[in-house]
Amino acid sequence: GNLIWNGDFAEAEPLDDEDNWFFLLFEGGEGSARIEDGEMIIDSEAQGTEEYSVQLVQPDLPMVNGQSYHVTFEAMAAEPRTMIVCVSAPNCGWIRYLPDTKIDLGTDYQEYEFDFTMTERDDNYGRLEFNMGTQDSTAQIRIRNVRIEVTE
Repeated sequence: GNLIWNGDFAEAEPLDDEDNWFFLLFEGGEGSARIEDGEMIIDSEAQGTEEYSVQLVQPDLPMVNGQSYHVTFEAMAAEPRTMIVCVSAPNCGWIRYLPDTKIDLGTDYQEYEFDFTMTERDDNYGRLEFNMGTQDSTAQIRIRNVRIEVTE
């Protein structure tokens, strides 16, 4: 099964309630996000001063020591740009279970895949992050079909 809730964006949930998906702005980041027609659509007006200044996250993901995980999603942008993906540990000093990984987005959907093995102690509060700040672009980003699956 998929550890991500609403990874197909079938439900247009609120993105400001810290349940399931939520959209965050920090350190000068400005923008908005919405779910529409099975896609997460992120519009940035200002990229801010930190990679996490414009951020989409899903928290409370159970990460178990010794298990391997497969992360997949599809993404595109209105014009070529970059975005950073990771799985973090907000309650464990912000360590990275899946290290910050910069990806190049094109103007057509592309699937991205990442594998990692959890080497830290069990953590019920892992967090998938899409970071869009300080990437020298405010081009719109679209994401769909987000999955994190246990592979071992």
